[in-house]
Amino acid sequence: MKTLNHFTIFTRQWIVDLSIPRTNAGGKKRAFDLFSPLFLGVLLSSLCLIFAFAAPLFVDLNPNSISGVRLSPPGSEYWFGTDALGRDFFSRVVEAVRISIWLSLLSTLATAIPGILAGLWSGYFQGWVDNLLSRLTEVVLAIPGLLIIIIFVARFGPSIYTLIISLMITGFPTFFRITRNETLSMKQQQFVEAGRSIGLTDTRLIFRYILANIYPALLTLLSIRMGNTLLIISGLGFIGLGMQPPQAELGALLASGREYFYIAWWLYVIPSIFIVLLVLGFNLLGEGIQDHLRH
Repeated sequence: MKTLNHFTIFTRQWIVDLSIPRTNAGGKKRAFDLFSPLFLGVLLSSLCLIFAFAAPLFVDLNPNSISGVRLSPPGSEYWFGTDALGRDFFSRVVEAVRISIWLSLLSTLATAIPGILAGLWSGYFQGWVDNLLSRLTEVVLAIPGLLIIIIFVARFGPSIYTLIISLMITGFPTFFRITRNETLSMKQQQFVEAGRSIGLTDTRLIFRYILANIYPALLTLLSIRMGNTLLIISGLGFIGLGMQPPQAELGALLASGREYFYIAWWLYVIPSIFIVLLVLGFNLLGEGIQDHLRH
């Protein structure tokens, strides 16, 4: 997974270098660039989403059905070949991508919602609640997040619930601190003071004015966090602490495929490609949203 992470960072940097705005003959910046991070992020994410959620509408998929010859290479009958048990690997990859996206989305939302709400409250009202939450987040940030997740999952057993809870614990401080800092900055702006002077409630000021002005940073963080969460989930699946067999998940497929790398390369390469595409797509989408809303 370390090698895969380095490859993801290298590929992402290569595409971002291509996304430097081009200029026409007059020196003016083009309004639309096919190599912009936003376009590439939307493209890669959309392709993966279509693959995961539209494929079952056109192909009868059963990821756990043993229907072919063991380790059959990709071909017209089995597009992605078969695995060591004779299961259609295309069906298993579709199921794995869908599960990985759902887990990333649920984990990110479960982390972002309480983190953003707590950050808004602490930044606006401050007081002892703000001090308590700030000290707790500092304690969590002092410990490597991946170590917390591994210990938590190893202690309570691998399951969807323990995975989401452990990701919430490690992801909460990031959303909390960014939201709190942005709220503290916005709280000093004149439009907030003007709102207080005309009798607007604190709730309306927080959600109608402060949140409306800090959402670009939060959208960027959400997208990038989804990519990082997917990489963590895949890493846990790779070392056996994620989804358990026979459930298909990209990291678990990658772990089982490494045993057959030299005789059945597709079992290892295809899940790796989808992990790279998903993480790269979400990260580029976050950067693109930030650049677009900034300008």
